[in-house]
Amino acid sequence: MALFQLLLASAFHLAAASFNVVSPALEAEMVLKKDQWWHLGGFCFGRNEQAPALVAQLVVRMLWQGEAPLDLSTKVYLVAFDGRKDYWGVAQQEWETAGCEGKLRVATDAYDLHEMTWYKRIPPNVEKAFTINIYQKTAMRDWHYALMACGSVEAAPLKLTVEAVSGALSVFAANDNFDESSCPVMPISWWQEAQVEAGFWLLLCAVAICSACFGFIFLMVSQWLFSRNKRAYNKSTDANQEVVIGKPCQALEDMDIANGQINNAKSAKSNPKVSPEDV
Repeated sequence: MALFQLLLASAFHLAAASFNVVSPALEAEMVLKKDQWWHLGGFCFGRNEQAPALVAQLVVRMLWQGEAPLDLSTKVYLVAFDGRKDYWGVAQQEWETAGCEGKLRVATDAYDLHEMTWYKRIPPNVEKAFTINIYQKTAMRDWHYALMACGSVEAAPLKLTVEAVSGALSVFAANDNFDESSCPVMPISWWQEAQVEAGFWLLLCAVAICSACFGFIFLMVSQWLFSRNKRAYNKSTDANQEVVIGKPCQALEDMDIANGQINNAKSAKSNPKVSPEDV
């Protein structure tokens, strides 16, 4: 009985418990300074061939702890660089040297924080949030996020959280994965990879042209050989028609034809018969 009560109590405790799924998130707190930037980390997102190619959704929460609000007089950006060579490939090479303009020029997306709120300002000590949709169609790749304070800004703390509520395949920390990908290795079709490479199409065209040339040469050689064999066959046929096979006929001079029979004249002379007239 005691054992039954213990099992029943355990089952009730499990039924009453709540289970939460924690989404991957980037969390940072920094004191904003003029013309400064901070690498926050990032996520790996997959691909979606459908239109629109939505692959993930982020929720950004920010808490400004300054004296004055962040508004039009300040330029504080949340900047995203996807892993392509024209975006993060350029940004990571000049990360320590390029300023705000250089980073914004190669950014995939840039969000002016005060522009992302309803009132176009972030008041002090009031948490604000906004949502970002990620669209990606061609390939699975990393996305790097950074915070940039461009121009004059009050030197005060800003707490920032970037949570991937859906679609993140992996997450990496700040100042990490500058040269490597965090994306998991997944089986993919060779055709999906090949069709986005220009070299594949050039190789395919070269193979098609070479195949057509070889086919044309093979056809011409085949026709030439056929014509040559046909001429040789015709010559041999003409030569065979001039040959007479058989025995020549006996000259008619030596033959007598009488009463529908062919009699040898010589044998008639050597063997005379008595005719009725001699009797």
